[in-house]
Amino acid sequence: MDKEDFKRYIVTKTSLSQNSIRHCISRAVIFFDWLRVNKKLLNKKSTEEFLYELKEKGRNNNTLNTYIFAL
Repeated sequence: MDKEDFKRYIVTKTSLSQNSIRHCISRAVIFFDWLRVNKKLLNKKSTEEFLYELKEKGRNNNTLNTYIFAL
């Protein structure tokens, strides 16, 4: 799924504000880039690894929740 597919999906399936859509897209792009760089498939395990790495880098729970919401 690329950025435009993701945007199309959240615009049609949600009633989020433009700001929330922009925020979700930015979080998803970071996650999809991480998957690509680390040669991971999109699944529960890789998502947990990504969130764990963010936590290890000092990201707080509010930040992690923005990723979880976007995904």
